[in-house]
Parts: sequence; structure tokens; C-alpha cells
Amino acid sequence: MKNIQRLYTQSTLATRCKVSLQTVKNWCMWAGLTPPKKATYFSCDELEALADFYIAYKFLRVQQNAYIDCVLGMGGLKKYIASVRRMSLRQFVTEFLTKDEKAHFLTQILVDKLEEEIEDDEFNFGGTAA
Repeated sequence: MKNIQRLYTQSTLATRCKVSLQTVKNWCMWAGLTPPKKATYFSCDELEALADFYIAYKFLRVQQNAYIDCVLGMGGLKKYIASVRRMSLRQFVTEFLTKDEKAHFLTQILVDKLEEEIEDDEFNFGGTAA
């Protein structure tokens, strides 16, 4: 994913999201992640998990202590949205979030992922390449 390919430490992620370092640590804790040690980087999977947590917490109003049971227990954010909100992750991101909300870095991780999935689907199912 385009934005995820850049490497982020806790402090660079906090700067990018315009929050305190403690907020990033809290997000990690609530999302069930161990924050990377000082001066080491989040993996792509960890950033995606943080993005899932951020969306669930901020926009779906999932309580922090219920995130692991509610969202992860149902198989991830895509399945959670489909079952609880009766819409796909794509519909949720494109129709439910405002332009400013879509611009947030952690939301953008999921937007980029969706765009890549769509491109992959079109390539795989769109016929033969020229």
C-alpha cells in the first residue's frame, strides 16, 4: 500500500496524525498491539490494525475495551462493518465519512488498501491484459 510503505515510528506516526505520543501508545494498547520500541518501526500489519482500530473507535463508536471482542472477534473490520452496519468497508469509507475524515492518515491507509483491492480485482477479473 502506497502510504504504508513508508516506515513510521511511534513519534513519526504521532506527528503524522497530529496527536501526542501517549495517544499513539494508547491506540496500540486498546488495539491489542505492543508499540514498537523507541526508534523502531511499525510493521505494515500493525499500521493496518491501528487503522482498523481508529475507524472502529472513532466512527463506529466501538468502546475501547470491546474492540477486540466486537471487531477482531468477528473477523476484522470489513466483516464487522458488513454485519453491524450492513455495508461493505468500501461503502462505509466512501459514503459515510466526510472528505476531512477520509484525509486522516489512518483512514487513508484503509482507503489505499481498498483502491489496491479494486485494482487487483479489475486486473484479475477484467479480462486479459493487452
